[in-house]
Amino acid sequence: MKPLFIPFLILALLFVSCEREDSADVNQDRIYTIYSLVYEADQDITYARAWFQFGSAVGTLLELSEPSNVSFNDQRLSFQNAFAYYEKSLPGKTT
Repeated sequence: MKPLFIPFLILALLFVSCEREDSADVNQDRIYTIYSLVYEADQDITYARAWFQFGSAVGTLLELSEPSNVSFNDQRLSFQNAFAYYEKSLPGKTT
């Protein structure tokens, strides 16, 4: 019975951590940012990603309020609503 408990616990934690907020509604000094640049060699695509969270790395996910935006190499990242992060895919290996 124990092996079934762990996946359900993980799933429950994911639902709890899916709360979202607009960036204008929170203290700007408490926004935690994660930037990621991932190269997928099998697809020859680089993904630039950014996450914004309130309070800490496991805090409430944030969507930037207008006119705020995030960009990489002068290209604006678009908001991915399903997972609440910003992403831009670029052809080839980009650094």
